[in-house]
Amino acid sequence: MSRDFFSRYVQLKQSNLTTDDQSVQDAMNQTIDGAVVSAPKPKIYTSNDIKTSNDNSQSALRIYGNSVGAIIGTYVPTSDASLIVTDALDHSDMSLLSGIDPIVTGYRNAISSLLLMKVPSGATIQHLDLINSLNLLLYVSDGFRKVDIDPMQSMVALGLYTSAHSSFANAIINIKNFFNTNNVSFGPTEAGSLLNKITTQ
Repeated sequence: MSRDFFSRYVQLKQSNLTTDDQSVQDAMNQTIDGAVVSAPKPKIYTSNDIKTSNDNSQSALRIYGNSVGAIIGTYVPTSDASLIVTDALDHSDMSLLSGIDPIVTGYRNAISSLLLMKVPSGATIQHLDLINSLNLLLYVSDGFRKVDIDPMQSMVALGLYTSAHSSFANAIINIKNFFNTNNVSFGPTEAGSLLNKITTQ
């Protein structure tokens, strides 16, 4: 990436634009955008990766919703890897990055559990959206974890940070709407009620 930026910088220099802060910033943005586009992307899960059931009864949907709620409540991290990497960089203490390890593990466990469970066929799209959004959060968190050994990957992760969180928020909203459309609600003691408590802002 540094070579790419240097090349762009030389082009600016030849045009006598190196003193133009905006031009230099634009060159860096183009370099970052190029890195994001060319970097390896996380796996996109499809219907072939999950187990579906033809039982779409309300009782089956309730069981499914409670299972999803339990998985999210058990494994999905509430911590944000970006805060940890910022703290590590601010204090020049890369040992702090180990705090991201439980976040990465949590996302991996959540994805594995969602892949193993039986999914009512009517919820296939919503289920895959949830898995793929968590996988994007995993990708971003893992990228932040590597900031001391692979800065480019961390920069790519930073470029995807906002879209990863938006993807998860949309997945939660869509799965809530799925249950509402199918007239399935969860009592306060049911694991599925967690879906109504997740903050997606």
